[in-house]
Amino acid sequence: MVGDFRALYTFTVPDRYPIPKIQISLTQISQAVYITTMDTLKGFHQNVVIPRERKYLRIILPCGAPNRNMLRWQIAIQEYGGNMTIVHKDGNIHKNADGLSRWPLPNNIDNPAYIPEEAFPQIPIQEISVPDLNTTFFEEVRNSYTQDKNCSSLCQLLTKDCKDNSLIHALDEIWIE
Repeated sequence: MVGDFRALYTFTVPDRYPIPKIQISLTQISQAVYITTMDTLKGFHQNVVIPRERKYLRIILPCGAPNRNMLRWQIAIQEYGGNMTIVHKDGNIHKNADGLSRWPLPNNIDNPAYIPEEAFPQIPIQEISVPDLNTTFFEEVRNSYTQDKNCSSLCQLLTKDCKDNSLIHALDEIWIE
């Protein structure tokens, strides 16, 4: 396909200023205090960032910033990275964890990812149980599930580490998978 742009050129005004030389641009950038946008589309993986400067780097994905609801979960469980493996399963297959993936951890002072500007009451619908952890945050989460029949039965199963058939049959069918 070939385009004839001669008609367009009659109406366009040529640039009075040529594209600056790369050396001049780099000199100006090196003297800057803040760099708000940097075009790295063609050479993203080739650009090296000094380790001490990585904390200032922020990648904005095409869909926007990372999901803040999931970010709190990721920060809260990162200290257990060596003790657990997180495996993704579709919500259709892993229904009891589907709710967990859709709700953020509460934004309170005990949360490692606490953001004071976004403090609002919120109750998650699932629980992460870590046996040796006795913090107020996880106690609040654990206590919030005593009113739900399925969560209560599931917590009993997990804390007893047993195969009690009466507890398993007490769960709704959607939870047994």
